Amino acid sequence: MRWKYLIPHTWKFPRETWADVLLLPDDPEYKGDALMLTIDALGDLSKPSIDEEEEEFRKDALEKLGSKDYWVGVGRMIVRVKDFNKEEFLNFVKIWFDENGLDVSELIETTIEDFKGKHAMADLIITLQKSYPGEKKEKMKKKKKKQEQH
Repeated sequence: MRWKYLIPHTWKFPRETWADVLLLPDDPEYKGDALMLTIDALGDLSKPSIDEEEEEFRKDALEKLGSKDYWVGVGRMIVRVKDFNKEEFLNFVKIWFDENGLDVSELIETTIEDFKGKHAMADLIITLQKSYPGEKKEKMKKKKKKQEQH
């Protein structure tokens, strides 16, 4: 089965330590809700934790991982890597599908509108974009101008 996906936040760096993804079957007959998956990288264990929250995450993650390379939960996955790029992230998404017994032949990037009425986060983003329409346009103009300068 083909699945539509959307990473609902800006992928700021070439490599990230976590990301969310909204998922929806590419099936016009599907009337259910979208899935949301959060994938966390274990991080760089050679460096000390930056705070108590990170230390707790590491402790919990290592316990869940045991000797495995990944742990799969409901709407959550932890992977034993320092960080990941977008391609690696999408491969982890496919592993999550497989571990949950869901068929995925292809992931297709789509827009937030496909998730309207299917997930609360998507509805919130759509509402904010409508309430502050100039914000997105201004950011895009600045980004384009910056790219042209390089």
